[in-house]
Amino acid sequence: MQTRSKTPLGEPASGITMGYNITLLAIYVNIYSSPQFDPFFWLKGLIVALPAILVISNVMLGNNICDRDEDIQIGKHTLVYYIGRSAAMKVLIACYVLSYIMIIVAVVLHYLPVLTLLSLVTIPIVYQRIKVFVQHPDKMTIFFNILIGLQLILVSEILFTIIGIIIKVI
Repeated sequence: MQTRSKTPLGEPASGITMGYNITLLAIYVNIYSSPQFDPFFWLKGLIVALPAILVISNVMLGNNICDRDEDIQIGKHTLVYYIGRSAAMKVLIACYVLSYIMIIVAVVLHYLPVLTLLSLVTIPIVYQRIKVFVQHPDKMTIFFNILIGLQLILVSEILFTIIGIIIKVI
């Protein structure tokens, strides 16, 4: 007997599981021996992790946008099934925009170093890639644009955060 998804929770589940939990674990491992406890640790971790949560969710959302017709035929009810392809595209775009906004918010709140703002230089490339995907969402030829967007945002954020931390320590 096969089980099929009957809920639109795959996108947020994957984003939260990978984006939030991995980020929070990485933060915790590096501060667990710190003598002071911060009661807002979880919230600060969420703000820092939101770009990862959003772009990781977009990988599944992009996949489900491409597979919408096939998923309907086999009875798989994803988020795209419930809100439609057009609305799913808007959610996809909004997640990319919010990921960049959350990088700015994390820097303004001093949760990430100022140098992390250099990850915003990826906006034009991500914009072009996602624009192509939105115009022709095809898994075989265009879906890799979603993966490139994820890599550009997360790798640049991590890289510039690490450089910012090193510069601050030196």
